[in-house]
Amino acid sequence: MLWMLWISGCSATEMENRLAGWKRELLRAHGLIAGLFARSEARGRSLAYLQGLLSGCERKNGWQMAEWMGEASPYAMQHLLDRASWDAELARQMIERALDAGAPVGWVAGDEVYGADSKVRRMLEARQVSYVLAVASNQHLWWPAFERQRVDAIAQNLPKRAWKSLSAGSGSKGERLYDWALVRLSEQQGWARTLLVRRSLGEKLEHAYYLCYAPTPQSTRATLVRVAGQRWQIEQCFETAKGECGLDHYEVRHWQGWQRHITLAMLAHAVLAVLRGRGEKNSPWRRAPQRTRSAPSAHPSAVARQTQPAARPRLV
Repeated sequence: MLWMLWISGCSATEMENRLAGWKRELLRAHGLIAGLFARSEARGRSLAYLQGLLSGCERKNGWQMAEWMGEASPYAMQHLLDRASWDAELARQMIERALDAGAPVGWVAGDEVYGADSKVRRMLEARQVSYVLAVASNQHLWWPAFERQRVDAIAQNLPKRAWKSLSAGSGSKGERLYDWALVRLSEQQGWARTLLVRRSLGEKLEHAYYLCYAPTPQSTRATLVRVAGQRWQIEQCFETAKGECGLDHYEVRHWQGWQRHITLAMLAHAVLAVLRGRGEKNSPWRRAPQRTRSAPSAHPSAVARQTQPAARPRLV
């Protein structure tokens, strides 16, 4: 306990209160996904996986996290990612309930994976949720007179006056300046569908394309460029999650395992973001030295034990 207090620089009472807060935040975050698991073993394992992602474990893959937990093999971790039953339908219902409850969602921004999915676009439009979604250069649109054209062909035929230089936000090297063009595709009941095109400055012209949907007054080039620029913050968030929560440490063979690891890693990153937002910049799990063969069991009770004073610190 003395070693832990020396590291933290605070009193025993302050440390116990802080640990209790960290525990509550982790359990609260886990509660958001606990309903995905019908079996208690999978629920406990998912909590243990979150603990491992937030630990000082060097590599956040099945083998090393299993060793960190004192397990002989990564079978249980692999089972969680590849074979355990996750109620995906419940997850979709959770998203729908959040929207139905009036959760504040001003815009949805996404990469080409989501932009190419017409079901995602139709769902957002049905709920009148504004979006700016990237699409590939070979995305086809019916424009201008119901002619099927690729978005890169549409961009190539735009006149010079259609382009305007705007900043997509500040970056590490200053303003991110590009040329932007906005093509109006259709308008219905006060909502507009548009194609936003980004063109790089310089000799080598590179383009990016976005399908947009928003109320007509908000479907301006400046507004849509600002929303599109928010994706850089998302990329920065991913980079941070790679360093802190092992976002890119997955070692899986199937898409399902990758998707589950990414989901849990981003949830772990959200826990750290909340703690930082409260001024608690140093996570208890990041403070701990890497240990093997002596980690707490992979069950919710392990989290509770972390808040109890002990002869040796158990910040895991």
